[in-house]
Amino acid sequence: MKKTITAALIAGAATAALMGAGTAQADSNDVAFINVLNSRGIKPSGNDYTGLTNWGKAVCNQIDAGNSVLSVARSVYRVTPLSDLDSGYFVGASIRAYCPWDLPLLGM
Repeated sequence: MKKTITAALIAGAATAALMGAGTAQADSNDVAFINVLNSRGIKPSGNDYTGLTNWGKAVCNQIDAGNSVLSVARSVYRVTPLSDLDSGYFVGASIRAYCPWDLPLLGM
């Protein structure tokens, strides 16, 4: 599971980079983040895109508070219907979109 999540973290961040996440404006970050997740088939229940972007920002808050990237990915896996792979992808995309200063934690 750890290898799967780690690979997905990197894939999520890399895909977000290719799709333009990490631009200067918050709204642009939200749109890019949602597009990256949609490209992976990750969509919010009930079209709650605000909730989805809030979760992405919460991921960064947890990492910036000192939690490891892997522990945050495991938490996402435990509290959402996402698979372990999609949880890692979600966290990687979150980092790229909302806290790119944490990319070195992914080896990027």
